Amino acid sequence: METAHADIGYGGGRDISKEQAQQEIRALFAAKKAEELLYVDDIMEALDLRYELVAEVCKELEQAGEIRGVRIEYDIHSKVAALLKTPDADLLKRLVDLLFEKYYDPEPLSPREKKALAESEAELQRGEVITLEELASKFGL
Repeated sequence: METAHADIGYGGGRDISKEQAQQEIRALFAAKKAEELLYVDDIMEALDLRYELVAEVCKELEQAGEIRGVRIEYDIHSKVAALLKTPDADLLKRLVDLLFEKYYDPEPLSPREKKALAESEAELQRGEVITLEELASKFGL
């Protein structure tokens, strides 16, 4: 799938020449295990380089047959790492918080609360309901 990665730039990373980046990336690949797969963000982090430079150099080295096993396209971790270095980082953090809280309750119910909920749901299933007026009368409201 084609991504608009040019729109997402990494603000960090050393500003070095393409030739120096080629040397450093070659050395990194020489040191890795043969079966080990590297992602662009792994290389960026290990060498403190910008995405654009790493992607360009890796594509060239791969086409030349000098390296193999690097994922050039963005994976989810690369996307998040890129976005965290943009002015929209706060928006991403808030979105992640909202999604996390949707699936993971920061204040889980106690066994007692779960039991009370189950009992009230059972009462509702049996048709045992109380009107608002009855509730107000019961509590003197």
